[in-house]
Amino acid sequence: MMEQYLPRQDAQDLAHLVDVLASKSGAEPAGYRLGGYLSGPSIVALGHDPVAGAVFERLLSVPTLAWMRGRLSLVFSDRICSRGWTEIVQDGHVNQTILLPISGSPKRLSTNIDAGYWAVLRTCAYLGMIEGRGIQIRPRQFGGN
Repeated sequence: MMEQYLPRQDAQDLAHLVDVLASKSGAEPAGYRLGGYLSGPSIVALGHDPVAGAVFERLLSVPTLAWMRGRLSLVFSDRICSRGWTEIVQDGHVNQTILLPISGSPKRLSTNIDAGYWAVLRTCAYLGMIEGRGIQIRPRQFGGN
């Protein structure tokens, strides 16, 4: 199931960086945990498909993912169960929780995916999990004026 979010031939190279989190039914994963090989903060990004899945796919395309400090858990809020939450907070501490945008209108899907992706990267940079070059710490204004 994880393979549906892994880009192209990189699936084999990135598989060791991704842990699958248990779901209620066991049929679909409740989420994925990235990193954790270097000590650092813990972030949980919580959202629904299709935004959460697309954010995860884009995060896997970040070339320096293997050097991320800490753990990033991407959780599908409609699939999580108490066992899955136990896996996420196994060390008893989450430094930051990010709520990803809900897809809503199909016209806003792309905008919501961008907003969720950049929110996760900004938080990772702010907490020192990644270098953050090229990431604006203040969120961009999407749509509008």
